[in-house]
Amino acid sequence: MLNVFSELREARETIKSLKLENDNLREADLASCNFVVNWDNLDVFSIERNIDEGIPYTLIGYFLLDKDNVKVPCEWILYCSIEQHNKLSQEFLERIKK
Repeated sequence: MLNVFSELREARETIKSLKLENDNLREADLASCNFVVNWDNLDVFSIERNIDEGIPYTLIGYFLLDKDNVKVPCEWILYCSIEQHNKLSQEFLERIKK
């Protein structure tokens, strides 16, 4: 019975280690992402930073015209670093000042 508990403890440590490795790989991937938005062709009304299940993302709210030419709110989710989010936010602020 003692061997089962030892194996269970070892399995939990392995899972913990793999989760940490996965988190580090995800963070490295997100840090390297770059997004380019053509603000002139996208009717954006907001840009926000959110977290879902511990994973941060940038949410861009924009309008699309439906078949009756009515503006419909839509969302674009970008998984990116906080630096990339801040860059996009600054671009958006500059765009709305025009």
